[in-house]
Amino acid sequence: MSKRPCVAPKAVVHHTGVVAHIAHCLASTKDVLSLLEALPRHALDAPLAALQTLLTTPETLRVVARYWPRACIEEFDGGDTVTVLAALPIFRSISIERLQKLHDVLRDASSEPATTLYAATIDFASKWGHKVASIDNIVLRESDDMDALPRTLRLCTGLDSIDVSIDTSDAASVASILHAAQHVKRITLSAHSDNGYDCGDWRPLFADWLASGHATHLCLDRLMCDDTVGFVRAIAAATSLTSLHLDNASRLMQGLVDAATPLKAITQLRLCVPHDDIFAEPFVSSLVNSSALRTLELDTLSENGPEVDLSFVLTLLPRLVVLEKLSIETCVLRAEPALLVAPAPRHLRTLNVQYCVIQDDDMWLGLFHWTSQSPCLTTVTLNFCNLVSNKPALFAGYLRQWITGGVTSVDLVNCDLNEKSVIAIATALCHTHRTSSSTFRLWLDFDPLLVGLNSYQVLFEALATCTGVKIEVFQDRSLERERITELTSALHLRLEAIDTQRIIVYSP
Repeated sequence: MSKRPCVAPKAVVHHTGVVAHIAHCLASTKDVLSLLEALPRHALDAPLAALQTLLTTPETLRVVARYWPRACIEEFDGGDTVTVLAALPIFRSISIERLQKLHDVLRDASSEPATTLYAATIDFASKWGHKVASIDNIVLRESDDMDALPRTLRLCTGLDSIDVSIDTSDAASVASILHAAQHVKRITLSAHSDNGYDCGDWRPLFADWLASGHATHLCLDRLMCDDTVGFVRAIAAATSLTSLHLDNASRLMQGLVDAATPLKAITQLRLCVPHDDIFAEPFVSSLVNSSALRTLELDTLSENGPEVDLSFVLTLLPRLVVLEKLSIETCVLRAEPALLVAPAPRHLRTLNVQYCVIQDDDMWLGLFHWTSQSPCLTTVTLNFCNLVSNKPALFAGYLRQWITGGVTSVDLVNCDLNEKSVIAIATALCHTHRTSSSTFRLWLDFDPLLVGLNSYQVLFEALATCTGVKIEVFQDRSLERERITELTSALHLRLEAIDTQRIIVYSP
């Protein structure tokens, strides 16, 4: 349905807050711009006018569109900082993804002389801290001003999550940061060094926060501590903590297994284990309430490719009755009978299988059969899935089912697409019509010089018979771009260049 600007009632246009609330409900920045253009020019106060400037300038529009309705100030060019700051009242929240860069941007934009290293950031936090929802990449170094950082965090009263990377052995500095962020719900703490970080006594860092009643997510990456059993018992006792990520934290997992402490409240679990791990299976199988898990992500750390056998996750499928996301990466998966008898998932939305060694095509088919039974399925990501080239016709059958159903995105990366698999994918596309109102996105990663440039023609001719489908491809050669442009023009298909290497082609 086409959208066009319409004149808004006067009762609305004189209340910027009302306009901002309406804008927050609009997912597309194009719709936000239409809303602003529908307002009488005199009704645009300074924040609304600043936002309109950002939305009508191509360079700033790309940044706004990426984060809307959040604002990420440091991602804009320095020359646009003043305009972004003027528009902040209209944004729902502020995300800080690179704190050090934000320091630099705010310092350069400030007209006041800097009295301390973080003076501009502290001034910003005192004015806008209630809107700052997340701060990532807080890198603690010995040279940092350890008084300014905690002060900044305390001023961010709306802060929901922090991500801290430790590059210092000063436990007091780490504790001061976490004490200043006791009001957040989500904490990520990672060691900057590959050797990890031993925090010693964990209590000054986490005891009060875990017992606060508002801690919901904890991610620990390469973190070690004294009294591991005491720490994991505190984690288990935090009934508000529903999300736990342990990356390369074998000692903590061993502590959980040794203490035999069940994590009854956890509904989202991510583990990234080393190549010699022996604790993931007993931990997940025995100490986590499988029937309550909504997200399960398993990954391994290995310099030599997939080595760790995580097939046990397939034996859990019959118990994962409310699972919404299953992600398995960089591991070995063997056929398990439980996969064949697992009941249909009723809530599964996302399947992500990447860099896994799965030699049995029947296991791939079993996994796709189980996944496809979910009425909620929206996203499938496959990386190094050899079934696509080994049995293209069978895979195409599932692809067609996903296209015509409610799935919105399928990514095929490093799947060794050959001529037969491209033809099978095109066959799956032919004359498909979406039952869902959302557009289906198919991301294909293949080398047309190996498969042949005619592969584009086969795919786009099939796309021309579809409705509600778009194909995204990666191309970095001028010859490919010329060929794609010629084909889409001849077939009357709309082409959109995302950047210099990615394009999207839309069905009619």
